[in-house]
Amino acid sequence: MGQQLNFYLTDKDTEMVEGTIRAIEPVTILHRRSPSPQPRILDALCCREDGAHWPFFDLLRPRDLASLSLRHVAGPDYWTTDVRRDPVLEFNRSSCDGKVIRRGRIYFVAAYFDGDGVWTHKDEDFVKWGQKVIRRVRGALFRHGGVYIGPDAKELLERSQVSLGP
Repeated sequence: MGQQLNFYLTDKDTEMVEGTIRAIEPVTILHRRSPSPQPRILDALCCREDGAHWPFFDLLRPRDLASLSLRHVAGPDYWTTDVRRDPVLEFNRSSCDGKVIRRGRIYFVAAYFDGDGVWTHKDEDFVKWGQKVIRRVRGALFRHGGVYIGPDAKELLERSQVSLGP
């Protein structure tokens, strides 16, 4: 059982959303892939790697960092969180090529079936924090059909400078 918010954001909007999240309480931003079993901590959501924006992040409260259990992905050889079990919010950035803004989202799991098939609820404080993050981010965006868009994306869309993509 999870909750999510789909959105269309420019880089400027992403910075605003990050500020909105940080205003709730301190947040740690993780790169989705780490070259080691230690999480790869980042300064911001608008970071670049090899000249391109990295699209996938995990957000968590600093106090939850010690409870992560990164798992190894053998093929491409990296370590990552388990959004189902770990106390993280999955943050997938929107991307914009100057013509099309592609959808992003914030998502988290509140309860799941564990390895023994037992329905397991995540920590109540984590769930409340995740719900608050989604509410606050939603409140900072504009409703556009069934999704939400940032103020900068809205302005570009109204001026017909971009369209919204998948």
